[in-house]
Amino acid sequence: MNSFFMNRLNITCENEGCTTIVKLDALANHLAECDFNPKKLIECENGCGMMISKDNVTVRINSILKIQFFLWI
Repeated sequence: MNSFFMNRLNITCENEGCTTIVKLDALANHLAECDFNPKKLIECENGCGMMISKDNVTVRINSILKIQFFLWI
């Protein structure tokens, strides 16, 4: 199969929860921007401006809570 036909294939996004179907040649761009991509960078919810991957949000929040706790006592 040549690349012309390969790039016309419809591919379902591999990120859990995403149902988007794209052409093979657009898949890389979609995966990078997909809202379900656990590695997509988002701004920290604490308002510090730090950019973290979605899959590290819980780790970041737990770290902030521990720091706040130790500063409080």
